[in-house]
Amino acid sequence: GTDVEPHSDKLTELATMGQTTANALADLSEAEVQILDGATVTTTELNILDGDTSATSTTLATADRMVINDNGTMVQVALSDLVTFLENGSVSGFDIDGGTY
Repeated sequence: GTDVEPHSDKLTELATMGQTTANALADLSEAEVQILDGATVTTTELNILDGDTSATSTTLATADRMVINDNGTMVQVALSDLVTFLENGSVSGFDIDGGTY
């Protein structure tokens, strides 16, 4: 008998990757693999969340979103919600007067 192994694109990819990449993947735990498997983030997005210091100028609109930690859960919140929060007097003693605080 001859042993025949079924073709797998994943095995081909693993066999052709560089040693450094293979070593890094080998160090991943099952939990880390599961987290990465569900991630739909680009490298650029991840770097911004990790404290990328390059800023950009933009015109904000009420439909724009910002990331907020809502009691331990990271969520995107519309700027219109922030406006409502400030208008309702939720913050006392905070005056915005043309850009000075």
